[in-house]
Order: sequence, then C-alpha cells, then structure tokens
Amino acid sequence: MPTDIRSMVTQKLYYPRSMVIGSGAMPTTSAGRLGAGYDVLTAGRGAAGYSPVCEVWTYDTGTPVAAADLPKNAAIIEASFNDMAAPLRPASTPLVFCLGVGVQP
Repeated sequence: MPTDIRSMVTQKLYYPRSMVIGSGAMPTTSAGRLGAGYDVLTAGRGAAGYSPVCEVWTYDTGTPVAAADLPKNAAIIEASFNDMAAPLRPASTPLVFCLGVGVQP
C-alpha cells in the first residue's frame, strides 16, 4: 500500500470588484471582473508558489481607478486593500485554472 500522499496547493488570484476606468479617447467605467486584464497572481509560472489552480479573491479600491493605475503585485493588494471597511473577499467563482495568465509579482 503506497504511503506517498500528495495534496493540491493553490495560489491566489486577485481582481478588482470596484469600478475601473478604461483607456482610450472615450474611456468607459465598468466594474472589474475576472479575466478582464486586471488579474494579479501571487506567483508566476515556474516561480516558487506557482500552482495552476487559483483561489479567486476580489478587492475594492474605494473609488474608480484607471486600469493603468491598478496594482500589479499581490503583496500590494494584500497590504493596501484589506481593511474592515472593504476587506478582500472570495469571488463567486472560488477556484479556477490559471496557467500563468495575469500580472505577476
């Protein structure tokens, strides 16, 4: 009987739930969403902590933010956007496969 037990490890993926101001001549404002280009991973492919399975979390910037000004680092999101007024929250889709797509630390 084998005794080698393996368990799956996840990494976190963050995206804004607040309003994001797009770019271009006529920028629009819309709620951030998973897969819209604002995703931030805790580890990139090949880095320590990388997993192709992500726990999906959202953060709130408090006010609308231009897409170019959104944080691009998980540590900044965890330090700057996790307070009692607007805590980090699990997304309605709690787990996804994330094969290295998104902004990486």
